[in-house]
Amino acid sequence: MLHILVAILSAAGMVLLILLAAAAALILALLFLPVVYRGHVRKQGGLLEAGARISWMFRLVFVKVQYREKKTAFEIYLLGIPILRLRRRFQERRKQKAAGRKRETASSPASHRKPSVPPGKPPLAASSAAGIPEAGEEKKKTAAPGKIWFTIRSFCAKIKEWYRFVRAKTFQEAFRVIRERGMRILRHVLPKRVQGYVRFGLSDPASTGQLLGAAGLFLPLIPENLQLIPDFENPCLEADVKAGGRILIFVLLKNGLAVYRNPSVQKVIKKFQRKEA
Repeated sequence: MLHILVAILSAAGMVLLILLAAAAALILALLFLPVVYRGHVRKQGGLLEAGARISWMFRLVFVKVQYREKKTAFEIYLLGIPILRLRRRFQERRKQKAAGRKRETASSPASHRKPSVPPGKPPLAASSAAGIPEAGEEKKKTAAPGKIWFTIRSFCAKIKEWYRFVRAKTFQEAFRVIRERGMRILRHVLPKRVQGYVRFGLSDPASTGQLLGAAGLFLPLIPENLQLIPDFENPCLEADVKAGGRILIFVLLKNGLAVYRNPSVQKVIKKFQRKEA
């Protein structure tokens, strides 16, 4: 009897251990396996085409978006199975079954229905509302300048209070932390591989030159493999750009927790919570 109990407990422990290991592996995969994305934009004459592909865990989860000729196609694949396509098929089958049941109901003999209004008895007519004003509901004709002045003073006091709050050291520190961590997240999320070209031109060559100069201000942010080709003769806008990158959930979670756990950010959050309450 004892060895049977030990065997049951050991089997239950093995099952629990397997479940915990599977949960840990799933959490680690979610945190450290990157979400890979790729996108492209193509503009040639009147044709505009764009698309994006997002995959995770060696395409265990795969999302595909396509835009072409003013039509958008969207699909989600799970283990290679098109989820949205199967959903549309199930909906079509339900509609066909519902249409079949309606036809069967229409072909069956009609049942005798009782009239909603007994014969010889007209429906009740809606009574007209009497426009007799109730006592004590007369509007005051005199304005209330005191209330208006009190509202203006309250509004100005709130503006001063928020100005002091924004200028305080706590808010400045919280803003610095959010800005730094936000820039880290942005650099991590932005595509690492960008290649292609953008050809642009305006009707006025001087305007094209000004646009090229404005783009030069953002030259450090423009990838090396992305070519900007100005056209000083013909107005045009053509593009063929491909981009790709990867996102780690661990990086987003790490920076997000660093922002949330910052003491200055916590004080700002409590301040807003008190204001909303």
